[in-house]
Amino acid sequence: MKTSAVSTRRRFLWKAGAALSVPLAAAGAVQAAVAGSEDSGSLKVRLAELDDIDAIRGLQQSFAQRINAGLSDDVGELFSGSANLETFSGLSHLASADFGEHDVIELAADGRTASTETHCAVVTETAIEADGTLAEMAHQQGDGVRRRTEMRVLEADFVKYHGHWKIQRLGFRNA
Repeated sequence: MKTSAVSTRRRFLWKAGAALSVPLAAAGAVQAAVAGSEDSGSLKVRLAELDDIDAIRGLQQSFAQRINAGLSDDVGELFSGSANLETFSGLSHLASADFGEHDVIELAADGRTASTETHCAVVTETAIEADGTLAEMAHQQGDGVRRRTEMRVLEADFVKYHGHWKIQRLGFRNA
């Protein structure tokens, strides 16, 4: 019984050691490629693209966080121009779908514009008209709304102003 426990531990340590060595080997290969690369300009361009993609994701997350917190009036500052806030009036919650597996971010060649498609679950709320006893009771209990969840694709266009990304256009389409 003791020998199988020892062999199991050894097997675990051997597998764990192999698993831990893979990222280290990959990091070494990347460092060697970077050190041996003569075209550092293309690396700088790629790094700038990754920074832009990260900034756009952050802007999308900020939009979703404000909607989820009930701050739909504050999303206007994320837009490059005046935002049509009526578009978001019934919107109460956004949640990413499929862990972002089908999401797309496309940067334009000039690096000044971008477009995204983000699959998400959209929760909308519509006020129930207080024309009956049940509706009046729901309003008095603070839940006089009808909630609806739908899978949608959030399509957005972004523009870069003075080094900062802003939302230019945002809309939903059926998934």
